[in-house]
Amino acid sequence: MDGEKRPEKAEDMRRSERKSADPGDIVMSFRVEPGDFDISNINISEHGIGFTTSNPLGVQIRLKDNNDNSERLANLVWVKRQKNGAMQYGFEFID
Repeated sequence: MDGEKRPEKAEDMRRSERKSADPGDIVMSFRVEPGDFDISNINISEHGIGFTTSNPLGVQIRLKDNNDNSERLANLVWVKRQKNGAMQYGFEFID
């Protein structure tokens, strides 16, 4: 690759784009985008429901802080329950 610039690895790009914020400084709201989903592997119990979709759930996210009001579209790509019971979510921006 003489003279060509190598594309950054996805991991390096994600690391360079991350920024932290104090949760007290940001107001966030989100809603699942309406639509039909192809659902399979449905598991319903008295405690909840689990299922598989062919595509990620689309979510509209609104972020407000002291300097910026923005609205982004994202896909929910992972969810993890913490040891203390709190839930952590990962979204991938698509717009």
